[in-house]
Amino acid sequence: MNFYRVKFELFKFTLISLGSLLGVILRLQINNYFITNSIGSLIIGLALGIGLKSYQKLFVCVGFCGTLTIFSGWMFNCLSLFSSGDVEKSLFILLSSIISGLTLAFLGFVSGEQIRSRYL
Repeated sequence: MNFYRVKFELFKFTLISLGSLLGVILRLQINNYFITNSIGSLIIGLALGIGLKSYQKLFVCVGFCGTLTIFSGWMFNCLSLFSSGDVEKSLFILLSSIISGLTLAFLGFVSGEQIRSRYL
């Protein structure tokens, strides 16, 4: 592996790490899986709709949104409710999170395309 390739990989690692640091700080402040997953879905949609460059996507989508939205915590919450007998609440959280996440990602994408076409 040559020097420039290593330098580029370190640059990508740094972008993801910085984004992750900011994402986890916000997630810990909010401390609600539904809200953080919803915010992250909207931001990912915006980022893709705007057409961020690949290195910007690493920071925003992989780093920031990757730690802001937490799949394992969401699944743990759903399975805990399910195993304690609260099946309806578990299914409600599961389905509402999926539906809201996809809806907000789509709305973010459409909004991002509008921003790109008007301002960028």
